[in-house]
Amino acid sequence: MSPVQIQFANTYISALHNFTGFELRTSSLLHPSEKQEIGRARESLQARIDSLLAEKERLQAANAELQRQRDNVEDEKEDLLKDLHRKERELERG
Repeated sequence: MSPVQIQFANTYISALHNFTGFELRTSSLLHPSEKQEIGRARESLQARIDSLLAEKERLQAANAELQRQRDNVEDEKEDLLKDLHRKERELERG
C-alpha cells in the first residue's frame, strides 16, 4: 500500500468514526428504514476498513522483511568488497 493509500485508509477510518457519531446524534430523527440503510452502510464501511487495515499490516510486514533482506545484501556486499580488496593486496605483494 502506497503512502497515499495509507493516508486514504486513515482518512476513511476517521470519516467512519465521524459518520458513526452523526448516526447516533440523528438516530431519533430517522425513519426505521433509513436507520437500517445507515446501519448497512456502516457495516459495509467497517468491513472495508477492516480489509484495508489487514492489507496495511500485511504490507508493513512485507516492507520490514524487504528492508531486512536489503540490509543483509548490503552487509554481504561490504564483506565481498573487503575480501576483494584483501585479495588484490595479496596479489600486488606477490
